[in-house]
Amino acid sequence: MVTQIVLWKWLAAALALIAHRRTDIPAATKGHKHWFFSFYLTEQLNLRRSSGKVIEAASSNRMVLWIVFPRVFHEWVTEKREESGVVHDLTPLHQAHTLAS
Repeated sequence: MVTQIVLWKWLAAALALIAHRRTDIPAATKGHKHWFFSFYLTEQLNLRRSSGKVIEAASSNRMVLWIVFPRVFHEWVTEKREESGVVHDLTPLHQAHTLAS
């Protein structure tokens, strides 16, 4: 299960400042899953499930807070091929994202 919340700009900026890690995503990340809840703040990114289904971000011009439940296989993909996206990890347990080749 995946949940997303569109944030006010000031709240998104504050969360981005305290994020554990920021990763620029030129196209996509390699898929992964974890055994804990993960919280992400994204810009210009959608989430793709293991089935190939893409869950579009609720807003393309504002940051979105994603809550990814444990054991959910997922990867991040850019909304548009010509633009890169950004993912902020708010969960310190999360390892760095690996970019897809």
